[in-house]
This record gives sequence, C-alpha cells and structure tokens, in this order.
Amino acid sequence: MQVSIVGYGRRRDHVVYLVRVTSGLRTWLVQRRYREFQALHRCLQAACTAAAELPRFPDLRLMQGLMAIVGADVSNERRRHLEAYLRMVTRRKEAWRCDELVHFLDDKKRTLAWQAALAWTIRLQSALARTVETTSRRHEALRLRGQEPDQGDA
Repeated sequence: MQVSIVGYGRRRDHVVYLVRVTSGLRTWLVQRRYREFQALHRCLQAACTAAAELPRFPDLRLMQGLMAIVGADVSNERRRHLEAYLRMVTRRKEAWRCDELVHFLDDKKRTLAWQAALAWTIRLQSALARTVETTSRRHEALRLRGQEPDQGDA
C-alpha cells in the first residue's frame, strides 16, 4: 500500500487534497478535506489501544502561525505534513482495525474494502484449516492409542 498527496486545490472556502492510493496493481485518486483527515485521526485514536502508536496529527492553527511568520505556502506545508501522517498511519497494523481508514482511502469501486474482505477471508480460511489439521492429528493419536475422542475433542 502506497499513499501520497499529489496536489491540492481551493474550493470556495476550503482546500481539497488529492490523495493517490496504490494497492496491488491498482492506483486511484481521492479528494479529502483537512476536516476529513481530522475525523480519520479521531477514529484511529478510538481504535488504537495505545495513543503512542499513532503519529502526531498536524495542527492547522500551529502551521498557519508558523507559515505566516516565514511567508510560506500554508496549504503546501500542510500537504507535506498530512502526507507524512498518512504514510505513518498506513504502516501500522492496528490502524487498519478502524474501518474509517479503508473508507478514507477507498475509491468508488470500493477496491480497498474488497481487498480487505478477501484478506480477512483468507486469514479465516487458514485458521480454520489449521484447526481442522490439529483436530485430525489429535483424533488420529487417540485412535492409535485405542481411545475414542471425547465430544469436546470433536
């Protein structure tokens, strides 16, 4: 999974950031406002058990103050910070427990949601196969010893 913010543009009274997402062989673009990044961060805070696991969220007011002093482009600087934040977040396993992260990065075809569902199905299938294999081995060991498996071993 790769994410980057490749641009931004003004819409009436707000800035929209253009997020490029690459997952597998597909790449797509989504537009997100700063407030959507904030909502994502709040969701991640609720989903992650340790706040230390989350990167700091870029503070809009602090950035505006600093950029006004040095005369830099606030939107571009914010873009850089938001991109760094997104990259750090998408590397954390626990962050993916928050469905909002998938929704935030997903395209209209729900590519990420389908990929996440497929990955979950594969993990479940593997766990089930391991359970069946372990149970079969236990039953075979009991059979070789001439014992019948208990109902709890079934």
